[in-house]
Amino acid sequence: MRIYEQRTKIGQSEELNALPASELYRRLLGIYSFSVIDDTVRWLEIGQFFGRSGIGIIGVNSLYAYTLTPKGVAFAKSRSLPSADRGLLSTEDPYSVFLARQFLAQDDVLFEILTKTFPKSGFAIHDGCVDGLDAFRGEILLKIRRARFFLCLLTHREEIKGGGFASSVWLYQETGAAVALQKKPLVLVEEGHA
Repeated sequence: MRIYEQRTKIGQSEELNALPASELYRRLLGIYSFSVIDDTVRWLEIGQFFGRSGIGIIGVNSLYAYTLTPKGVAFAKSRSLPSADRGLLSTEDPYSVFLARQFLAQDDVLFEILTKTFPKSGFAIHDGCVDGLDAFRGEILLKIRRARFFLCLLTHREEIKGGGFASSVWLYQETGAAVALQKKPLVLVEEGHA
């Protein structure tokens, strides 16, 4: 939607780069949900891309138009978000995979294949390698949260007396954390796993 370099009649005056709130929402409601528009408008205000211009009062309600700030006009013209503002947009790296794995020698070959293959497709890989148990709560959860994708290599660790194998408890905890963070884990299970 192009609203920059557009004059909009608002009440008795004209505003450059502005739309009344109702008009902005009406133009977008056929495409986006109300909550998505609300979140986006709020983000644009916090990022100082949008401002408000008062246009009148009806009863106890103020009427206003959303106006593009100079920063908003530059963003609209360039269609590129300034790098300083990109961190505000998303806390998730869209090209990042958290790889939950055991740190066992027998799994190294598969891990090496994945760490060579994913970057060729443009994806960074992060795993649970951190220092100390306290880091599990902090650093590992942060890595899982930042990654768009979650991949778990559920390989054998211990043989179960009744048959089959179990894996590291850390993998189950990391997968549970991924589910709690609303990720959709892809779990690769080694044959024979219980």
